Amino acid sequence: MGPWFVAPPQCWTTGDVQLPEDESHHALRVLRVSPPDVITVIDGEGIVARCAVRSIEDKSVIAEVVERSIHRRQRPEVVVYQGTAKSSKVDSVVERLAELGVAETYAFESSRSVARWDEQKVQRLDERWAVIARSAAKQSHHEIPS
Repeated sequence: MGPWFVAPPQCWTTGDVQLPEDESHHALRVLRVSPPDVITVIDGEGIVARCAVRSIEDKSVIAEVVERSIHRRQRPEVVVYQGTAKSSKVDSVVERLAELGVAETYAFESSRSVARWDEQKVQRLDERWAVIARSAAKQSHHEIPS
């Protein structure tokens, strides 16, 4: 099925999908995708499409949708609450949970938590974990967790 990419719903038209800048960069520079390579694109909301790369326009990959299907999350949806931890331990937890198909992961600070995070660090970590979860979910062919 070729490499997997994520394109949010606004990147899709009836018969085409345009990969966002970061995904296009990965496709072109890292994986060296070019027409007529076959790729798989998901929208993060259940659509999985097999696509043929049609063109590269302004450093963006444009692909024609060849086959489209809808895949819903597994039931029951699993939500995990993870206590704060030192170092990059939570990074590893987020990655493994996304690989398993967990729907949502939350980190919380408890009275027994050693690690203490200020609001600015929480925002940075949230963004970092979203990238980690997205990458792990793509690699394991699961929906993108929240």
